[in-house]
Amino acid sequence: MKTVRRFLTFLIALLVVGPVASLARKHAHKHPRKARAHVVRRHGGRATVSDTLPLSFYAPDTLHQGRATYYRHNPKGGACTLPGDDSLVVAMNGHHYGNATLCGACIEVQGPSGTVTARVVDRCVGCAQGSLDLSRAAFAHIAPLSAGRIDVSWHVVTCEQDTVMELHRTANSSKYWSSLQLRGHGVPLRSLEVLVDSTWMPLQKQAHNRYVSRNLPDTPWTIRITDVWNRTVVDSQLAPAAGRSVPLRGRFPSLTSTPGSLSLVR
Repeated sequence: MKTVRRFLTFLIALLVVGPVASLARKHAHKHPRKARAHVVRRHGGRATVSDTLPLSFYAPDTLHQGRATYYRHNPKGGACTLPGDDSLVVAMNGHHYGNATLCGACIEVQGPSGTVTARVVDRCVGCAQGSLDLSRAAFAHIAPLSAGRIDVSWHVVTCEQDTVMELHRTANSSKYWSSLQLRGHGVPLRSLEVLVDSTWMPLQKQAHNRYVSRNLPDTPWTIRITDVWNRTVVDSQLAPAAGRSVPLRGRFPSLTSTPGSLSLVR
């Protein structure tokens, strides 16, 4: 008798639970589990982002509004991976950071107590659009540190302290793969190209402000640098060793100058 009851219980479970489990599987297939939220750091970030900001954004007479805070700047470099001991630096909000277009450029920030010019060296992931995270030294130029968070306006300017542009080849570069970085340019950059068989080959820019390629010819190179206003600097006979920088003979003029091209061939 017990055996019959057990058999009937098993049969009922098979007829009832089976279709329900099958339906659940179908439902799960149509509505997959949502991915967990990705936790990001306040500064940095390595994902490549397309730069879709309009040209008017970079105009010296275009004012942007936001809020500013301050942080302890790491002189070893932020998201822009730029070395240096500049104390007047800023981390740009993620929206305006784009694909590192502003890295190495300067902005002028107006606060309650004054104005400061700061170089963009980092990315502030937690900042709202238009907002900034300034180094303590830069923040102190426009408000007391005790203020903590302030309203600011800012616009893009030329880094007038930059006198020499450099092409840097990172230490892990080889003849099979190269990572290059431009330094001391002082303006927002659009592209870096290398002349290969009479054709300009653009290098892929990464969000950490380096241009990479697996197809570079042997040195010396001829390069063309273009800023966001399509002004160009061309230089040749460049042969940077891995981990070294070479100076360039061209330099972008101030943003108040008439846009044009600078062609310097050694």
